[in-house]
This record gives sequence, C-alpha cells and structure tokens, in this order.
Amino acid sequence: MSTERDQPTTDDQKHEPATRAPGDGATNSTDRDRSPTDDQRHERATRAYGDGATSTHGDRPTQGRQGGAQVRNRGGRSEGITESATAIVLAGGGARRFGGDKLGAAYAETTVLDHLLATIPPDWPVVCVGPRRVTVRDVDWVREEPVRGGPLAGIAAAVPLARTDVTVVVAGDMPQAGHVLPRLAARLRRAPDTVDGVVGADPAGRENPLLAAYRTRALRAVLPECPSGLPARTLLALRHRVLAVTAEEARDIDTPEDLFPQRS
Repeated sequence: MSTERDQPTTDDQKHEPATRAPGDGATNSTDRDRSPTDDQRHERATRAYGDGATSTHGDRPTQGRQGGAQVRNRGGRSEGITESATAIVLAGGGARRFGGDKLGAAYAETTVLDHLLATIPPDWPVVCVGPRRVTVRDVDWVREEPVRGGPLAGIAAAVPLARTDVTVVVAGDMPQAGHVLPRLAARLRRAPDTVDGVVGADPAGRENPLLAAYRTRALRAVLPECPSGLPARTLLALRHRVLAVTAEEARDIDTPEDLFPQRS
C-alpha cells in the first residue's frame, strides 16, 4: 500500500510526501506497550496543579468538565469517549522572532491561540501545554519538564491526560489548523490498525508532525523517556500516512507580518 494523501486542489497532486514508509506509507517503528513512565508523568502533571490539572474558561479556573459526549473525572481523565479525540495544543516555547506574546496577538477579531481553540470540535477534550492563560474555551493546562524543553517534552506532559484512542497534536501558533484536525482524525480511524498516525503536509510536501493525529497508544510508545530537546520529527518514526493541507491551514505565526499574509 502506498502513502495516501487527500488533495485540497489538483495542484497538490504534483507534490510527493517528504517521508514514505514501507508497505502502508510509513516509516517502521517497533510496537510496544505503554511506557511505564506515563503514570509518573500524569502524577507530575496533577501535582503541578493541585488535585488534577486545572481548566480555564473565561476568567475562572475550574476542575474538570462535564457535558456532551465526555465526562472528565478528577485528575483530568476522560471517560466514555470513543469517537472523540483529545487535542494537545502546544502553547509554550519562545517567540524571539515575533518579539512578544504571539499566541496573545490580535488575529481575526480574537487572538492567535483563541482562534485555533474555537475551531477545534467543541466536544473534544483539549490539553494545552504552557503557562496558563485565560482562553475562549474550557481547557486543561499542564507544563512540560523542563520548562521550554521542546515539543516532545510538551506532548509527554500532556498525553497521560488523553483518554481517547486518538490524540491530535497541533502547535498553538497555527490559527487556521483547527479545521484540519477532524479530517486527520477521521482519516486515521479509517486506516488499518497497522497505521499509527496521519500527518499533515503542506503544498510543498513538507510533513508537520505537530499537525497530526496519532493513535494514543502509539504516541505514548514512541516518546522517549527523556524527550527534552529532541526534535518533533521523532514522531515521524511512527507508521503514518499523509494528508495534504492548504498553505493557509499549514501556516504558523513566526513574525508580526505573518498575521497579515494578504499584505506580504
């Protein structure tokens, strides 16, 4: 089986995936059970925010949430969710090129981060990694260890809170990426069990492991015991397929000029 791609336009048919895998379009990785460090990571996350990771909505912190297809109990764990997905939003790190708080920058009558959060399906649990801030929707907050330890450290801190079989990962500075996440998750659910993830790729064929859906068990298994400082492309070792996305959906905010692409 070759690597599969969903094409937003016919132009995308010109681009081949940056990474092909044997068989079903993924690089091989060794299957293994959940890492024994996951429970330790969950304990660290709950200790960092008292009795359970905190949620924020509007200007009030809350403990957990209930409603719709999800029931979240103490410690941020979700129960009874099957077709939903957990969204991990990486909302930490530096912004040297931007020169300020890019996630809080004005964007489309809201902020960069809130625009992203508002477009994630409302019944999906969301775990944000980074310093806690007021957000447009109810989310759980955790911090990576060490702080600013990189995207893999952030994912390692958040994935113990995922209680869905699919987890999507997205960078917080990608305001137009929220609409892509359900497509990634749906493509993964249709794939054989041997496929561990579906990764978004821009029109140039560049795969972004931080715009992707992963089987939660596989995501846990691929994370190293000490993920700090390792590149996000480590996740591409999972057996994955590729979903083509538009340039706007793949765009991240690195400089103030990126807030206004039409003016460039």
